[in-house]
Amino acid sequence: MSKNRLTVTVVKKKEYKTLVSDIAELLLRHDPIGLKAATDLPIDEYEAEAMAIAGGLRHCHDGDSCLALVVKIFRDSFGEAIAGPEEIYRPLAAEVWDRFRTDL
Repeated sequence: MSKNRLTVTVVKKKEYKTLVSDIAELLLRHDPIGLKAATDLPIDEYEAEAMAIAGGLRHCHDGDSCLALVVKIFRDSFGEAIAGPEEIYRPLAAEVWDRFRTDL
């Protein structure tokens, strides 16, 4: 691997980690399934979902596809009954999409 490709790879990994961290912070703030009310929410409570969202964003082309991604990840992680209706994810997904678009 050339030095330039290695540098690009390191930069992309740092950008990905920053994106995951930013998404995890948004998830904690929005707390879409209401974990704050039930527990003392650990800082990494939504880390797996943040990683899944960050990994799937490259397939999103607009805010609606980002919303669909976020809802799918939460339903896959927590089940449809706990995840709740799509509408509660709209503000969260909008912020995730805005954050991701600034990195494009």
